[in-house]
Amino acid sequence: MRDIRVALGLSIALASCARSEAASLIHSEAAAPSASLAPSASPAPFASLAPSATPSTAASAISLPPLQDQGGFVAMDVQGQGPAVVSPPAGATDARPIVIALHAHATSARQACENWRRATGPVPFLLCPHGVPSHAPEGAPVTLGSVDQTVREVRAALAALRQKYAEYLAPGPVVIAGYSLGAKVAVGVLSNLASEASLAIWGEGGFDDLTSSVVRGYADHGLRRALLLCRTRACEMSYAPVAKRFEASGVEVRIASAATTGHPFEGKVVETARDAWPWLVRDDPRFGGDP
Repeated sequence: MRDIRVALGLSIALASCARSEAASLIHSEAAAPSASLAPSASPAPFASLAPSATPSTAASAISLPPLQDQGGFVAMDVQGQGPAVVSPPAGATDARPIVIALHAHATSARQACENWRRATGPVPFLLCPHGVPSHAPEGAPVTLGSVDQTVREVRAALAALRQKYAEYLAPGPVVIAGYSLGAKVAVGVLSNLASEASLAIWGEGGFDDLTSSVVRGYADHGLRRALLLCRTRACEMSYAPVAKRFEASGVEVRIASAATTGHPFEGKVVETARDAWPWLVRDDPRFGGDP
């Protein structure tokens, strides 16, 4: 009789233990969702379309072999267009930003690149589109085509630059600079490339084209700062209302004037651009500014 009672007690204890383990297992499964159903963190929207403008990205953090000096200025073939002139930052061992310079009428991409290199210093890549006629030899005086033509040329030249220099080009927005006719055409070019440029320079041109609606459009697409470059007092007076439009749109603006005579982008006005350049790029670390 005693053996029967012991066996019965043992059976009850085992059953109770089994129920406890089952309850524990059910509780654990309910508390931990299946891995296949667990939500994962969503990637940042359009992350692949929004490259960082800081040099801490993988592309610019890598130390590259020094970029060889190719004589200062390089004629670069551009599909469907005349040859652009490029001024690479000789000796660069990291990725550098891009400045696109649109030249005046009856001058050349080479001349524009030479003077903008003096103005911008050694840091950026300078990309100077050829203009029209496209068959004119490199260095010959040319002009610029329509806004649509120039937009096509700029895009094609950027594609060629990225193919040629690849890892030496920093991600982030470009700087667009235009002087005289180049400034007038740059108004429309920037309207087409507004989301790709955060800094811009207009010199001795584009006065009437920089309307309030155009300037607001730039601001809406991320333009942060504009430099209005003058060689003459008359230019200063023409840019004064333009500067007010930029200010009203929340874009930082500065008029920098050589206060001299003449019109071409050379001599003292290039020095004026050089002196104002640090203001334009002061908080862009790609140019050596403080973020």
